[in-house]
Amino acid sequence: MIVKDNKNFIGIRLMLMISCIYIIATVLGTPKFIVMAETSKHTAHIEDNAGLLSDSEESDLLQKLTDYAVKSNLDLVILTTDDLNTKVKDDDTAITNYVKGFLEDYIDENLDNGTFTEDVAILYFDSTYRWLNIQGYGSAETILNDDRIETILDNISGYFRENDYYNAFLNFGNHTKYYATLKNTNSGNSSNSNQNGSNNTSPNGSHGNDYNYGHGQTSQNNSNDAQRQFIENVLYKTWFQLFAAITIGVITIAIMASRSGGRVTTNNHTYLNEGNSGIVARRDDYISTSVTKVKRPEPNHTTNTTSSGSFRSSGGGGVSSGGRSHSGGGRRV
Repeated sequence: MIVKDNKNFIGIRLMLMISCIYIIATVLGTPKFIVMAETSKHTAHIEDNAGLLSDSEESDLLQKLTDYAVKSNLDLVILTTDDLNTKVKDDDTAITNYVKGFLEDYIDENLDNGTFTEDVAILYFDSTYRWLNIQGYGSAETILNDDRIETILDNISGYFRENDYYNAFLNFGNHTKYYATLKNTNSGNSSNSNQNGSNNTSPNGSHGNDYNYGHGQTSQNNSNDAQRQFIENVLYKTWFQLFAAITIGVITIAIMASRSGGRVTTNNHTYLNEGNSGIVARRDDYISTSVTKVKRPEPNHTTNTTSSGSFRSSGGGGVSSGGRSHSGGGRRV
């Protein structure tokens, strides 16, 4: 037997109206919908001379890196080549010196002609010698000091070994944004930061597996600050408020809708004669055998430079011929 309750239909319509009003008020009341956001002067640049990315990967990556660049207040540059073996002999020290000077000239040229802003973080990779290098100019020199660059190299080198260039470049941008948005960690000069090694945690709040810098307590405090900042920022995000409004509306409507069909007053015992009911026969039939496959665990994308023998830079900073100082670091991957 089912008991109809027409009042539930009225309640559903009422809750729909309330939910719609709340959603509209939340969206329209957000400052982002009242004031146009100021256009950022920072953007991302990809020059894939080695052809490591497909057209779709490059387009998608450029969009995501541009978002990281705006949030970091830095220009993010990806530069790849496939001819380093024709420029310098296969020697780590020789490659380090050549790439350092090459990138300095590259940045000077693009800053002088206005292609980049003065605040630039650049990742360079050559596919012949498998050489990876990162440099930071302007405010990026402090944000990506030498120690932080080493931490980034530790965390993204594994992607290069697997030829997963898309995620390698994407994680470079993500790490840069993480360091650029840390509270109270980007003031002062890079030399002091390099000496004490503080605030070199990766975006998940931990160092790379191979190298540790600074003090555990400092890293933990910075991680906690970053987590608090993240929570505070999320609460005021339009998408979060909209999601909360929709969730409240959906849950409310679902509860009302579940009761709109009436109340069920019968159960499995209503028409069962328990005194004369019972199992009359049993039979087991073999149907088939199934095989379950388990996905192999993902490889660890951290670099064991000690065991693999890859070169670890000991500070690749310097000053370009144009007089621009920078941080830096590089290695073979």
